Amino acid sequence: MQIKSSTAKQFKVENVYDPEQNIMAGSMLLKRLQKMYTKDGIDSMNRVKFVLASYNAGEGRIEDCRTFAQYKGVDHNNWNEVKTVIPLMRKNEIVELLKFGSFKGVETIRFVEQVLDRYEEYKGLVRK
Repeated sequence: MQIKSSTAKQFKVENVYDPEQNIMAGSMLLKRLQKMYTKDGIDSMNRVKFVLASYNAGEGRIEDCRTFAQYKGVDHNNWNEVKTVIPLMRKNEIVELLKFGSFKGVETIRFVEQVLDRYEEYKGLVRK
């Protein structure tokens, strides 16, 4: 799994190149994100999408996205709605609203879609 050094420290990983430690930390991160979004009352499908987005971009960045979505009058608990306002987060005039600054978000949106597409492909293979 890909984990940043700050995440490695948080989960007391001594060697991010050790597969066992790396996967353990990544799994713990995903579990923590899952709990966080469950506590926020987000339904299971949207929760998966927010967890994936947070894994990719960082939870603070995705919280910025949710806050901005709410500011724009969009359902901040619905990933499909949140991702529609992410392109607006590139504009300099809204940077002061964001803790983490401007955000392109293209890579994160693509990451969520690709992971879910792959998941659907794997489900199809298992059925055969």
